[in-house]
This record gives sequence, C-alpha cells and structure tokens, in this order.
Amino acid sequence: MGGKKRGKNRETVTVEQGARNENEKEKEEVDLFDWYMLGMGEVKEMEDGDLFDGCFFLVRANSSKTIPTTTTETSISNRSLCHQEDFHYIDLVLKFTIPYYLPSIINCIGTGTMLSFNNSEVFILGDQSQPLFQHNHDVDNPIHKHTGASLISPSQCSDWEPFLSPGTNKMTVNPAVLSDKIYSFGYPFLRPRVYHPKPSNLWNTLLLPVNLVQTHVSFPLLPDPLNNRIIFHLPLMSMLYAFYPDEKKDADKWKQLASNFNTWNYIAVAIADNIIFFHPEDVYDRRDLLLAYDMNTSTWLRIVWDFSNIDNFLIVYDAIFTLSNKGLMCLASGICGSSVQFLRFRVKRTSDTHLKLTAIDYHKYNIPSATRISDIIFF
Repeated sequence: MGGKKRGKNRETVTVEQGARNENEKEKEEVDLFDWYMLGMGEVKEMEDGDLFDGCFFLVRANSSKTIPTTTTETSISNRSLCHQEDFHYIDLVLKFTIPYYLPSIINCIGTGTMLSFNNSEVFILGDQSQPLFQHNHDVDNPIHKHTGASLISPSQCSDWEPFLSPGTNKMTVNPAVLSDKIYSFGYPFLRPRVYHPKPSNLWNTLLLPVNLVQTHVSFPLLPDPLNNRIIFHLPLMSMLYAFYPDEKKDADKWKQLASNFNTWNYIAVAIADNIIFFHPEDVYDRRDLLLAYDMNTSTWLRIVWDFSNIDNFLIVYDAIFTLSNKGLMCLASGICGSSVQFLRFRVKRTSDTHLKLTAIDYHKYNIPSATRISDIIFF
C-alpha cells in the first residue's frame, strides 16, 4: 500500500456475517475499512462514555526504504538529503493499525509540520517556499514536485496535492488550525498569516498592534476552539497572548492573558477546560509528567497522579492531545525511533488548587520500516 492510492489493491479479510436466515451463514470478503467499521459498532457498546472518541492517530515516519529506482538524479536534487516518509493509522481502542494508510512522500528539503484540518484533510506545511516535497504515487510515473507543502483527503482515497506554504527561507512555519482556517504565526519573529481554503486558496497577512511588531514568538501555537482563540507565548516579553479572529476591530483581536510567564515547552502543550498543560523537557519521575496552569485564576495547580491501572510506561513524550471535552487527554511519544507510545489519562478537578489525573491505558506500537517518527496527530 505504500506509495499507492489507498483505493487501489487494498487488502481483504474474510469475516463471518450474520445469516439471512437462521440456518445459514455465509462468508464474504470485506474490505479492511469495512471490517474496521463493523468493529467500531461493537466497541461503542462496550466502551464507556468518550473513551471510544479518543483513539484515532496518524503517524508520519521516516522510512528505511530506499528511494525508488525510477527516482533519478535528474528528477531530485540533493539526493543524499532525501528520504521516504510513510503514514500509518492507529486506533487505540481496537488496537488496530493500518500501515501505509496514505501514499508515501519523498522529502528532499525539510521536515515540515503535519496538521489535521476539519477531520477531512491532512496538510503538511513546509518551512521553505521553494519545492519541499516530491512524491512518486505510482512506480511508472515521474516524480511530482510540490511547492512548499502538500495536502490530501484520506476519505476520498486521493493523492497528495500541491499546497502553497507560508514559510520562507528566513521564517519557520508555526501553524495551528482554528475553525475552518489555518494560521501560521512564524518563528522566531511574529509574522501572522491566515489561510483561506477553497476556492480562495490564499494566505493573507494579519495586522499586528504596534506593541507586537518585531517581537519574538514561541513554538508551538495553542489553538483553543472552545473560546475561539489561538494562545501564544512571547518569550522576550514573558507574556501570554491570544488572538481572537471574530473580533471586528484589528486592535481587539490581540489580547494579553498573563504576564511574567516564562514556561512554554517547545513541543508538548495542550489546553482543556481553560487549563494549560505542559510536559516538561526534563522529567525524572512519573509524578512530574505534567504541569498545569489555570487560565481563570492565573495560578499553577497541584497534580496528583493515579497509576493503578498501568505498570511500566515511558515518562518522556513529544506531544499532548485533548481528546474530548470530558477530561480525556493523551501523551504521545515517537522519541524511540521505530515505535510510538500513547498514555491516555482522565483529568478531574478535585479542588480549587488540585487536579487528579488517572492513567487509563498505555499503548506501544512498532512502526514498520521506520527510522524516525516525524509527527503524530490526533485524527
């Protein structure tokens, strides 16, 4: 399935289907996706509440496979810098994986950032405006060059399409999805832009107030869909700010949320119930997996963990995900190279100053032919 459209040559499995009369049962071949949907119905009945909702992830991994021989020196420059990237689908509840879920990409310049857009498209935004991704969706076809970034619609079994990245040689993409738009605020300088999807397909520059011009911004951005805003950190000013796209006046779109705020992890940050969660860069004890900052009271909360449901697990992670509005969250890691780990947990407010975090389950999956995990997104 790697490097081909998902609609072609898909595997089949044989399942037993209920007989149309009580005396007969018939076997029929069912597409893997159809078999998966059958299993979903059973899990919905067995699982409690939102545990079923927080289970779908897409993993992007560097592959150990050699670039296809049809990809020649004339079609790819700097061949020594190129590598194949594969995409794998993981369901934490059914413990089900679909390797090579999307067509593979040959990346010849940079890493880029993967985003899920409205649960219907996957975007990869590159950090440079020149061609970033090249892919070979069929062995007999030539390499296709993409300018800056790529997108795909998995539900339509489509192939990767060109997409214009907001990145430049001097500016790293710092993206976030909010409502029906994609934003990039740049890095290290604050250079906010917004992408308007089809039919416009354009990036527009957002106007900044005078006090934010030429300032630095941290990575990553933190979308807060419940409050329809994007939270971001200004390291040199030690401030938390938010961008509110629905405000009518440009000056009202940018609001300071906190001052003397120095904590902002490079990768692992998430928000739930107006509480920002951080995974520290240096963790030596499982009781210190997370920090929690209450946006309502501008105070740091005490965290008590309950690990009675799990035994051995990783304590260093790359990302945090908010999986539902009922306190279900997940830590994810791809730092071990060829495997990914997930720790799901439940958040409960026990007092004005304390949170109880209950570990629910821990999953580890080996990714085929992977040498490095580039991205993990909640899908």
